[in-house]
Amino acid sequence: MTPEIAGLPALPKMALFLHRKEAEPDPVAARLGDILLQAALETLPQTQPAPVLRNVA
Repeated sequence: MTPEIAGLPALPKMALFLHRKEAEPDPVAARLGDILLQAALETLPQTQPAPVLRNVA
């Protein structure tokens, strides 16, 4: 349904730009991630080596 059919005024066209940046967590978030990773690794069964879970992004 076009805006005219719905009784709405047409909106102006806008140019959109995508911005990409390396995702780097701040130090507090990185430390929390390390704590959670360590807690998860400690709960895994000790019969198998724990997989490396960091730096997969």
